[in-house]
Amino acid sequence: MRVDSPITPVFCTLPKIHKALVDTPPGRPIVAATGSLTEKVSAFVDYSIQASLTNLPTYTRHSMDLIKTIQSIKLTNTQRFFVTMDTESLYTNVTFEGGLQAAKSFLEKKKSCADFYLQESRVAVGSKMSPSFASLNMGLFECEMIFNQELNPYLHHISHWKHYFMCL
Repeated sequence: MRVDSPITPVFCTLPKIHKALVDTPPGRPIVAATGSLTEKVSAFVDYSIQASLTNLPTYTRHSMDLIKTIQSIKLTNTQRFFVTMDTESLYTNVTFEGGLQAAKSFLEKKKSCADFYLQESRVAVGSKMSPSFASLNMGLFECEMIFNQELNPYLHHISHWKHYFMCL
């Protein structure tokens, strides 16, 4: 996992052009870490948690998988309807502790079932492991909250539930 000639990650923002334009549009924070000291560790973590991620019952691999899933859903009961939701700023709202708890939970189940910035918390958008880390965090939330019969009195109304992460 040695990096012979590491580069310093670059912090930048991508403008959110779909948001209301004001003097300065809001930006999506990105840490471009390709070639940095953490790139290979991030790739290893991503590789290590991929099996847990792809085994989530709600996991959707890519947009064509999502389209096929939606096309296969037949809503025959007039009391049912199609709902979508978005998690605002998912990566930057995943704490290290929350992501580690989710990764640990799923890995244990697998065994048994030119400025410098110090990133002190949250997951960096731009790290190779970020999509998997955030998706597992969301998977743990789904297991503990959405599919928990004691906490979700509406669980019996859910016939299909998938999550899809569009990575930039």
